[in-house]
Amino acid sequence: MRYIINSSIAFRVEDGALYRIESNDTVVLPIPAQRLLLIILESGGSILRREFLLQEVWDKFGLVGSNNNLNQYLSLLRRTVSAFGCEEFIETIPKVGIKIIDGVQIERDNTENALSQDSGENDNVIETRLFTHYTKGLFRIWSLKNIMAFSLLLIVLIFLSVIVHVKTGVDQTPVTSTLKGGCHLVLYSELNSQQYERISAKVNDYLKKNDKSCHPGVTIYFDDISSQSLYGKGRTLLSYCESDKKGINDVCLNYFFGDGLHYDK
Repeated sequence: MRYIINSSIAFRVEDGALYRIESNDTVVLPIPAQRLLLIILESGGSILRREFLLQEVWDKFGLVGSNNNLNQYLSLLRRTVSAFGCEEFIETIPKVGIKIIDGVQIERDNTENALSQDSGENDNVIETRLFTHYTKGLFRIWSLKNIMAFSLLLIVLIFLSVIVHVKTGVDQTPVTSTLKGGCHLVLYSELNSQQYERISAKVNDYLKKNDKSCHPGVTIYFDDISSQSLYGKGRTLLSYCESDKKGINDVCLNYFFGDGLHYDK
């Protein structure tokens, strides 16, 4: 399925591609931008409040969003759509939210094979087919020895990339704070005040749903992993630990939340 903007720009839901129909210039949007654009295109011109967008793009999928995140992805959508020829697309309603600018035409195309029809028999498709045919020919003539050597080289390159990633990765130093009630909250990233408030509210909601309380002697470890698909929810770990008389965590209950499912362990 795809949406067509002003008969010249298309957004393909299946792979998150936003492209200019005439030239087939394509940009694959990040997951939050895909969700945000889909909501805007389905709004019918209605005003979309910021609180609603934060809920539908982040909170609904187990993630934590902020006004800064929202502004970032709105800016990305504006720039991309403008570069493809639609300079006036999203209107900001001060202190309220956003809406599609009056006069922008949105069409919904449910054609099942739109993905293949969009490409057509253009030069890119022909080159892709030639490359595929040529690649298959190479694999036919390669000896088993060459294939094994190539596989070994690939494994070495993957191993080296993992080492580089570990050495240059994001610092995962825990950040500890005290919640109302006296328990300790341990996070794995620095948050601004707005993000911290949203995380705290989420943790308190989890505690309430699982008949747990925040009090001295309790340490709560909380971590989010972002979703990797348009419709998938994030993975969340909440570990509720009670310490003994020496202040050492003695018993921990772990709660896993993922893709709308709830696992206790």
